[in-house]
Amino acid sequence: QFKQNPDQLYEVVDRIVHSRDNVYFVVADGGELVGLIRYRELSSVLFDPALGSLVRATDVMTAASRVLHPEDPAIKASDTSEHSKADCLPTVTSAEPHQLVGTLRRRDVLRLRIRGQRDG
Repeated sequence: QFKQNPDQLYEVVDRIVHSRDNVYFVVADGGELVGLIRYRELSSVLFDPALGSLVRATDVMTAASRVLHPEDPAIKASDTSEHSKADCLPTVTSAEPHQLVGTLRRRDVLRLRIRGQRDG
């Protein structure tokens, strides 16, 4: 996750280089989810060194259209993950402000499904 206004784009890039995800969450100082950055949208500015000191996380982020809540049933999490192109989905509090409390990764959902088929 990133703070809403990292000083420079290279801070964002540094974290992405060490990540396996294709979506990165942007949070405000209080932990509220304010958006996300998709790798494919960020890649257009990654390779232009002149933009590194000009572009901020908020310049390349979009609204999070799909989120989960801790009380959501596992089937909803599985269905939401299945219908998303993202490798991971944010889990936020139900109450405002929607604070980021976790991440559901597609690989975790797949492991759960495999375990269910094996045990069932």
